[in-house]
Amino acid sequence: MKLNIKSAPRRSVPFSIELCGEDFKVKFSGNYEKKGLDIIVEGLLTGDVQVTCGVSCQTFFTQMNEEICVKFVEGEFKGFDPKYDVIETDGEIDFEGFILEEIESFRLGYHVAPGVEFTEANL
Repeated sequence: MKLNIKSAPRRSVPFSIELCGEDFKVKFSGNYEKKGLDIIVEGLLTGDVQVTCGVSCQTFFTQMNEEICVKFVEGEFKGFDPKYDVIETDGEIDFEGFILEEIESFRLGYHVAPGVEFTEANL
């Protein structure tokens, strides 16, 4: 799903997007709304994502459950927004690309496989 910032409606629009790959199955649902010149997206990204255990290096699937509060702005953003993560765009929002980036960010976190114990020997 792609959205042009300039032609987006000035009302809250619900959405739901499901993406599947060989190492993930996620759903991103919520609302987006144009406020001023920006698009505000609030939603929940849930599903199963394959990650690597930081202790044993084995891969396993774990549940992703991330609240998303993002402001998409066209061009360069100067300043700080305490409520939203700010993403600069060229005027178009690619929701699928955004979801894939969020999955990769989640994978970069520290994960421990079920049944693996973290001990000093693992350091």
